[in-house]
Amino acid sequence: MPIIDIIAGVKVYQEEKFSILFGCPPEIIKHFMVQKIPFPDYVVLPDTIHKRGVLQNATEFVLYYHVFVLQNYFKGKKLKILGEPQHVANNRELLRLTLLGPSQAEFNALDVGKTPNPIFKELYNEARALALKDKAGIEVSIDGFVDFFSFKNNVLETEEFSLKHRDKNIYEVNGHIIDLNFTEEQFPLYDL
Repeated sequence: MPIIDIIAGVKVYQEEKFSILFGCPPEIIKHFMVQKIPFPDYVVLPDTIHKRGVLQNATEFVLYYHVFVLQNYFKGKKLKILGEPQHVANNRELLRLTLLGPSQAEFNALDVGKTPNPIFKELYNEARALALKDKAGIEVSIDGFVDFFSFKNNVLETEEFSLKHRDKNIYEVNGHIIDLNFTEEQFPLYDL
């Protein structure tokens, strides 16, 4: 069967040439490692952003693993994140901030004093120095690491599959229903 139950609220749809992760709580990478499940090519953001104090869209950990452990960016592979337009936009912003850090304008907005805070300038410069660069030495934007896709009229077409958004946290891919609704606890729990 192409559907693997990982933990409550998390499933993987597995085909020979691709796999899709549905649901993304913070510790999901450890579950993949322990259960020896191949890392997914796609991540679907669920409708429920948090449940029982646990985030369900913590894609930054998946992105870090994709980029730094699997070295996929250096192999020319991007992570693909799918979901409702607003969830995708929010997730893109989250990943930009966590991987690249705030922009100079965002740091400036934090500065409420009469004189510029030199720590903000140092943090900005540090983030720029640590940012991954392409072969030309230019900082890679978040879109260099991730392709973002949004549902249109509850359907999302990729080169490999058609994904339908059937109901809240319920999806269909290649005739298989993926239901992410759950009532049991996910472990370990982290307070928001």
